[in-house]
Amino acid sequence: MKPKSSLFRAWLVDRVSDARLYKRAGQSLAERARYLGVQSDVLEEADQLRRRRLAEVGRFGSSRGVAQYHGYTRLVSLHVPEKIATVLDAVCAARHIEFADLARAVVQTLLSGPNNPTWRGKGWLYKGERLPPVRARTGKRAEQRKFAISVGADIALGARADRLGATKNGLIRGALCDVAEGRMKRLIYTDTVSMWNDPARYWTGDLKP
Repeated sequence: MKPKSSLFRAWLVDRVSDARLYKRAGQSLAERARYLGVQSDVLEEADQLRRRRLAEVGRFGSSRGVAQYHGYTRLVSLHVPEKIATVLDAVCAARHIEFADLARAVVQTLLSGPNNPTWRGKGWLYKGERLPPVRARTGKRAEQRKFAISVGADIALGARADRLGATKNGLIRGALCDVAEGRMKRLIYTDTVSMWNDPARYWTGDLKP
């Protein structure tokens, strides 16, 4: 009879299944396991668990890009069109905060409950107008804004995006659009250090449409 797995192993497999862990090109399973400091069968079991979870919800998002978790935070980059950047900057000025503080609060608020952004598609949607991240006249990318979140929040955001058939940045853009249009008013402000690093503490399942 196969021995029962320990609670710690179950926890480890669960965490690895959620994480987008750094993977080098041409790296074998054994090499990747040694690099990450876990057993090969833990990686295999985690991959199986992740595929099973996605199959159960019937949604396969496009947010499976590799995030390089070499530290305790992850840097998020957004190309913000001028029209919506002006509105968000006005919100920041009224609240005496920086854009990074606003964006981080949006992520923390989003992950703290079941409500999802009104818009979860590509680009930005403001007052019914689709705002692509590329300027139509010049062809140049819109201004890039960056802010940091905890790795735990990034893992939870990725799990939630997968189950919604969206991307992580798509959820963030949508939530910021809700702020710009006044639908998302009460925010949970936090610094990066105070964000949870355990993705299980965030809301990733039992999602409202």
